[in-house]
Amino acid sequence: MNPLQEIMNPRSIAFLGASNNLIKMGTIQLLNLIDAGYQGNIYPIHPKEEFVLGIKAYSGIDVLPEVPELLVVVLPTRLVPEFLDAAGKKGIKRAVIISGGFSEVGEQGASLQHTIREIADRYGIRFVGPNCIGLLNTYIGLNTTPLTYKMRPGGIGMASHSGTYICHIFPYLENLGVGMAEAISLGNEANLDVVDALDYLGNRPEVKVICLYLEGIRRLREFLQTSRRIVRNKPIVALYVGGNEHGARAASTHTAAVSGPDSLFRGILRQGGILQAQDTEELFDLAFVLSEQPLPRGRKVAILTNSGGPGAAMASSCSRLGLELPEFSPSLQSRLRDYLPKTGTCRNPVDVTFSMDMDSYYVHLPTILLEDPGIDGLLVYGVFGPDFLIEQKRKLGDRLEMQSEELLFSLGEENARQFAQRLRGFGKPVIGASFPGMKDRAVEILIQGGIPHFPVPERAVRGMAALARYAEIREWPPDGEMIFSPA
Repeated sequence: MNPLQEIMNPRSIAFLGASNNLIKMGTIQLLNLIDAGYQGNIYPIHPKEEFVLGIKAYSGIDVLPEVPELLVVVLPTRLVPEFLDAAGKKGIKRAVIISGGFSEVGEQGASLQHTIREIADRYGIRFVGPNCIGLLNTYIGLNTTPLTYKMRPGGIGMASHSGTYICHIFPYLENLGVGMAEAISLGNEANLDVVDALDYLGNRPEVKVICLYLEGIRRLREFLQTSRRIVRNKPIVALYVGGNEHGARAASTHTAAVSGPDSLFRGILRQGGILQAQDTEELFDLAFVLSEQPLPRGRKVAILTNSGGPGAAMASSCSRLGLELPEFSPSLQSRLRDYLPKTGTCRNPVDVTFSMDMDSYYVHLPTILLEDPGIDGLLVYGVFGPDFLIEQKRKLGDRLEMQSEELLFSLGEENARQFAQRLRGFGKPVIGASFPGMKDRAVEILIQGGIPHFPVPERAVRGMAALARYAEIREWPPDGEMIFSPA
């Protein structure tokens, strides 16, 4: 069994490095573990305190009432070997060593890292770290990072050489409207590495897509074998940062990673069937879409927009990213024309210009497009929900009689809710964009209903292209070269 199965799903945790001093890192991390709702037994270890954060504390590992399934270490570097040895004598087999100051700081730190590896090998301990930020499993309330996770559990699983990418991004993901399932900060990979993390996340049913933040790869052959096996059933998206002089230097002092040029890693990720993100925004955009949407049968896309400019921007991006915008047949155009204003266009993009006919925009037009066998996916720009309607109501004041704000809000919410449910029923990918983003309640409802939405049109197109690329990756021969489209 992969050791991460027990590390990420422990029934009891011993915590080294927490106290009642709220400005200490270990204390904040233990506080987050408690706040996340973890239901297992927690055993703070402290030489002086009787209680830590209201939980009974123990003076040492040797006096714990049971052998905990996981040990979390947030101690000064020099103390880690001593306490890891005590953990081994107690019979603890799994640990996460958050403490830094090991091989990433030079020869003395590398020597200490070698020492803890020897101790772990002696007792059969498998551990994550050192020099990491901790773990996250939103489905069991496990959060040993220093930041609070507020979102609902989601479908993104992450393995990262950087701790920042598994916890500092919580507010960013909240603004995007996407939740995480599990995340592992790998740190220096002295014992468990990204291959182990890939293997673990690939077998987790809650994880729909795997994100990687990479500063290097230590076991290349095993990495490729594992990724090629996983991508047949689950997409992997990676951001690699060690491919130039400045990135490599930063990686070597960050986690002591051994990196290579961008061109080399581009080929490695390609051969592993992994989608490569060019930046942080793209990493999580693609993960968002891949975790929520079905795969298209091909690259033929329809665009539905209530504004010409954003629709044209979507069309231009489709061309650059290898998506096709097929010309609609006369019969399809005729069906669409029945629900468009005179100023609208029924080609591709379908542009309604401006219309407050919600039934046409939310029901008839998307239904006609998604029912067509020649359309593999739908891009939608422009959603006006209850916020827009209420704003108009307030401008009117007492000039005209109009429904109450409460009724407008209820109608707008219900329209968006039914829209999301209807779109998911076709089994084809649908991605939206609206400049107001989550500031509009309708967008928030669509995201909650599983329809990814972005604040700019181009990001929606990028998500659709990733779905098409991954659908093609899944088709490559098991033992042969992978076949990729030019895009």
